[in-house]
Amino acid sequence: MISDYKVKIINFLSVTIILKKIKKIQELLLGYRYNYDRLKNECIVNKVHLKFKKKIDHENEETRLIARTIAHYESHLELRPLSSIIFFEILSYFLFPAFILFHFFKFLPSRRAYIKKQIGGIKCVFPERWKINNELFITPDLLKEENIKTYPMTNSSLNFTDIVNIFILILKVIKYRNPYPIQLALKCAMDISKVRPVLNKNAPRFILVYWEFSCSLSFLTYILHRQNIKLYNVMHGDKHFYAKHAFFEVDKCFCWNNYYIKLFRNVHARSEFVRFENPAFRITSDEAKWLEKNKPDKIGIVAPHTSTLSDNPNELSKYIIKFSQALNNLALENNLIIRTHPHYNDDFKVFLQYLSKDITIEKPSERKARFFILESRIIIGTVSSILLEAAHLNKNVITIDTPAIETVQNYHYIYNLPNVHNTNLNSLYETIYSL
Repeated sequence: MISDYKVKIINFLSVTIILKKIKKIQELLLGYRYNYDRLKNECIVNKVHLKFKKKIDHENEETRLIARTIAHYESHLELRPLSSIIFFEILSYFLFPAFILFHFFKFLPSRRAYIKKQIGGIKCVFPERWKINNELFITPDLLKEENIKTYPMTNSSLNFTDIVNIFILILKVIKYRNPYPIQLALKCAMDISKVRPVLNKNAPRFILVYWEFSCSLSFLTYILHRQNIKLYNVMHGDKHFYAKHAFFEVDKCFCWNNYYIKLFRNVHARSEFVRFENPAFRITSDEAKWLEKNKPDKIGIVAPHTSTLSDNPNELSKYIIKFSQALNNLALENNLIIRTHPHYNDDFKVFLQYLSKDITIEKPSERKARFFILESRIIIGTVSSILLEAAHLNKNVITIDTPAIETVQNYHYIYNLPNVHNTNLNSLYETIYSL
């Protein structure tokens, strides 16, 4: 007979698999059109700013934060096809009331009075990413002296005040003449519900999140301010000019350098921007000792998202084949290893039918990205935080010039670093052997 312990494990794994499938379906329905064209994103930001410019800097905090929430949301809508927006809005009319009721009933058992623990801050992390890439969730050195509790957001609930505020948000969205209020309300409800359980037993001075891409961020700031809690955001990965992280407001936004501060200001984000050094951008003493004994002998490939290759669907398949063939040629004389992205595994599958068996494919769950970087003498890719990290560690980095990201090269600081070499696929072989 199967023990109760094994049954619990099987049930847990089954639920996890179901939740992952639901998440994939949700991402498919949202249908974001990722693009790296600055002009297109500037048009979106300017259009939304024209509508909200009198409200997003309003002296009344409630007016300002709710306006910023809706402006951020409308920027997201501009990145999605209309069919996705309409379908998800209709679906949300069914999901929203069920979600609200379910999470309110989850909150009811916790209503009894707790003596809340006074702490400096709470660091909210995504459970799956925390297990695989906990190094992504950086705590800036300026906060290291604070008493910070790490909270993987595994529980969820909503109190009555949260629900009232969410319904007020719906009315405000309608007032701004946006015909899709319910999916924004559902998104905000989902994100607030992730944070609420830890606040039932703790009284932090601030919450630390990594959500600049989330249109719920300003609304979460509003909710927390009503409890005298501040919201700090730490930038999550490399950034380009993108409408998806426009208009948010938090109390402090920690950025790796001035490039990102300027970028966020250009998309009308509001915060006390704080520059901090990303610890991943420096070699540790142990890593220096390892490098003295081990000579990096691999060429590392950061698997590109297809959106970084071409924004023309008719040309994309040709570019995927061309990219794969270029790697196959390199693998004839070099030890080649491709590291996939934890969120874009399905996107990477389109390359598999074209790639040589001589190329090693590494999943993020196999080991930390740091080892992938250290073992590589050259790292190649299009757009990625790994490329940026490698460049700061003085690795030779080759960025592939593609039609989809040509405007990024005009303003991103990585292209000005002396050990970063920009080339196209036709010249890739010559660039590598010139290093």
